[in-house]
Amino acid sequence: MKIELPDDVYRLLQEIAVPFEEPTPADVIRRLLRQHSGASREAAEANPDIPLVTMSRGELLPLGRRIRGKFRGQMRYAEITEEGISFQGQSFSAPSAAAIAAAQDMGARSQHINGWRWWEIEEPAGSNHWLPLERARSYPGLPSLIPADLNVDFDTEN
Repeated sequence: MKIELPDDVYRLLQEIAVPFEEPTPADVIRRLLRQHSGASREAAEANPDIPLVTMSRGELLPLGRRIRGKFRGQMRYAEITEEGISFQGQSFSAPSAAAIAAAQDMGARSQHINGWRWWEIEEPAGSNHWLPLERARSYPGLPSLIPADLNVDFDTEN
């Protein structure tokens, strides 16, 4: 069976592929589907392989994952901890609050930053491959990486 992908979906799959481990879009889709299967909050929280942290509005993010943000050529790193997002020894329960603190540390004056868009998350862990944090918002399995308009019927019998 052959599935045609729109160009933007193909580019997205290339962007999130694990280098040297996922040479084809099908490999990326298989990983995402494995991660997404049984992805209810209860199943995710019960799975010791994917420790999760709940943000202030109930979003789940993977514990221990590095995130980074840029401002005027400078970069700051933070980590997702049991307390939320840890930046320079301070914990934040929302990505936006952490983003404001990090950006101000680099000289920004803004009090309004969308942290979901400002931060990038390392995916997968230890890969030095970065994606916008907003794509991880529906973790586990990063299901939001698969566009909602991608209507694919996986026929398991053929």
